[in-house]
Amino acid sequence: MRHAILASFFIVWGCAGGETCPANTFECGGMCYELSSDDGNCGACGVTCDDGQVCEGSVCVLSCAEGMSDCSGVCRDLSSDTYNCGICGMTCGAG
Repeated sequence: MRHAILASFFIVWGCAGGETCPANTFECGGMCYELSSDDGNCGACGVTCDDGQVCEGSVCVLSCAEGMSDCSGVCRDLSSDTYNCGICGMTCGAG
């Protein structure tokens, strides 16, 4: 328990009060965050991704369930969607 408390102290202390954050992280409100992947600080401090989105590469993007694909901001099942057959925008022929 004592080691966990000490470790927590050093993690917070290392990011607060103008101290330098670890590589690839940035200080936001006294804490260090990876702006490239943090849903609450995506690309910049305080930029929060909406419900159904995740932060990837510093940008909030649609988060589709497994087996679904993002087609212009809508999750589609490319294996069964008549208007997105195999790839986004590919319409199946008649029949």
